[in-house]
Amino acid sequence: MANRGLDNQIRGLVDTTVPATPWLEDRVMAAIREDAVGRQQPHSRGRDLRFILPAVAAIVIAALLVGVMVGSRIAFRSPIAPANHPSPALASYRAMLDRDLRQVLHAHSVSGGGTCLGRSQCIKEVQTTQQYVATLVQDVAGTPPPPGLSGAAANVSAAANAFDQQMKLEVAAMQVPGSDFVDIYLLFDPTQLQLAVGVFECWPAVPQYDASLNDRYRCNFGPT
Repeated sequence: MANRGLDNQIRGLVDTTVPATPWLEDRVMAAIREDAVGRQQPHSRGRDLRFILPAVAAIVIAALLVGVMVGSRIAFRSPIAPANHPSPALASYRAMLDRDLRQVLHAHSVSGGGTCLGRSQCIKEVQTTQQYVATLVQDVAGTPPPPGLSGAAANVSAAANAFDQQMKLEVAAMQVPGSDFVDIYLLFDPTQLQLAVGVFECWPAVPQYDASLNDRYRCNFGPT
């Protein structure tokens, strides 16, 4: 019941613009600490993940709901007629985003189909990923977007900030003694950030989610 209430509160964030949620970390950490205590009790093996997975799932829900907000706004067309080939401004912006996103993904072993070795390494990888996300946010803030795509640039920043908040809570959860740091680490999911960046990669088409692809989207050019 507590988890259902938490989910409902998180869902209330969907109509706001990446709000501050200081209460979320407290709820997540409380559930994880309870799980860690349970691990030390006799016959607790069967409930090892009973609290930690719903708790950390709340983190993912928060990020995904922001993603819904982002995704609801990316399927638009600029009032400026797109060219057959990307303008120099668009090509340069694409290159910047591609470089920054590639660093974000390569900093985390999950992107390569692997995992981390030990609690400290898991934490370090997530923190390094956060640093690259911060670089992406700074580059977006400091680089004028191509004409007609300022809204898409704002969505990239929103998705990146939501992803950073998710990783912040994951680090805090992994630092709790007794927590299942591997399961928390494997929750890494940059899909919404990839989709937001995909607006620039696909323009004038729009990105369409496809879980079978590494980029998590294909460019949808609509009826031909």
